[in-house]
Amino acid sequence: MGGQVVRIRTKKGAAAGASAHAPAPRLVLPGLVEIPAAELKECSRRWRIVNAAMAAPRGRRVQTVRSLAKRFHVAFRTVYSWRSKYLKAGLVGLLRMRRSDRGKPRKGGGLTLLAAAAEAALRIRRTGDLAREWRASSLPVSYETFRTWVRELQRRFKFTAPRKPGEGGDTHGGR
Repeated sequence: MGGQVVRIRTKKGAAAGASAHAPAPRLVLPGLVEIPAAELKECSRRWRIVNAAMAAPRGRRVQTVRSLAKRFHVAFRTVYSWRSKYLKAGLVGLLRMRRSDRGKPRKGGGLTLLAAAAEAALRIRRTGDLAREWRASSLPVSYETFRTWVRELQRRFKFTAPRKPGEGGDTHGGR
């Protein structure tokens, strides 16, 4: 993703989303996080909504939040969620953060899934083989998760199943 990058400082001081792009406008808060300009625009939009919701008089806050949610095409609860995040972490709380467990399986045990996917990656030649391997693995993960891991292993390590004699990869049985 090309584009401008904006640096924002956070309380922890850990860099997140580091980028080698040219210098861009900079917003300084405690700690360091780099974010794309498009993300800063979304953060600014969220801040305007939250600020308007918090500025509403006490007796009209719910009505104001409902009208803001409708006007900006977001869910009513989303406005309260953003408000809570803003109160806890300031502007940084309104940024979209990557999941801390991104790229890791959330259930089924990572090593078990990885081992099953690696074994299956060596044997799979066709989509039907993939479905059969998934059913045989009896792991508590979805077919799509299993497929994603197998295909990623095949892509990264260039796993290819040995072909049987006479299999040339054609779909017409050698004709």
